[in-house]
Amino acid sequence: MFGATRTFRANQASSGTQVWAKAPPGGPGGSPVVAQGRVISGQKGLEAVDIASGSRIWATSQFPATIRFAPAIDGGMVFATFGQLAAFRASSGALLWSVSGGFLSSPSASDGVVYVGGDDGLHAFEEADGSPVWTAPVPAGASTPAIANGVLYIGGEDGMLYALDQPTGQTIWTDDLGGGIESSPAVANGVVYVGSTSGTMYAVAAATGTTLWSGTTNASIGTSSPAVVDGHVFIGDEGGFVYCFGL
Repeated sequence: MFGATRTFRANQASSGTQVWAKAPPGGPGGSPVVAQGRVISGQKGLEAVDIASGSRIWATSQFPATIRFAPAIDGGMVFATFGQLAAFRASSGALLWSVSGGFLSSPSASDGVVYVGGDDGLHAFEEADGSPVWTAPVPAGASTPAIANGVLYIGGEDGMLYALDQPTGQTIWTDDLGGGIESSPAVANGVVYVGSTSGTMYAVAAATGTTLWSGTTNASIGTSSPAVVDGHVFIGDEGGFVYCFGL
């Protein structure tokens, strides 16, 4: 289990015992990602550390802006947003390419394409060189797309949940949930789960966009994203509470 206050810490999930602790470049930023025996995170730059010891493997130079969101890993590359979208080699931290665009969310990466929300919509770029694939007019804000069965699911600041065709970015369906959506969806067993700033947790049919059920929370659900585990969905609200809903 990994967590961050001003220091980045690794703790045993079973007991809570601290395994190691360290301060990433500029302090902890977005949530860490774990791949190939490494933990990657940072705020003013990315750092990869050994998962067992916390010892540094590589670190990038300082970025011109803060990393607020978790990076993504795919195809031996790490993708991070700090206003720009940048790609780094996962083995060494070497910068491969970057694209400017006012990007506002964590990226998602799959099958050679990286997806990220920006000021003017949801963007898809080739992982290999950052060349654009498509742009969809979705007011994505901080929501990060979930990818399942060739479909991207993402929330909009306009209160809509969008399902987009992964290869083309074309809209398959929308569902008006009311209240802005900063939460990033989770998909499990044909259902999309997402929270709204109206203080509501929704379950939506992935194939049709039909709302199956909803549950209320005591406060707005901001950037907290649902986790689906053992027949339950967990989500936090801005009042500091964590909720568990049965599926």
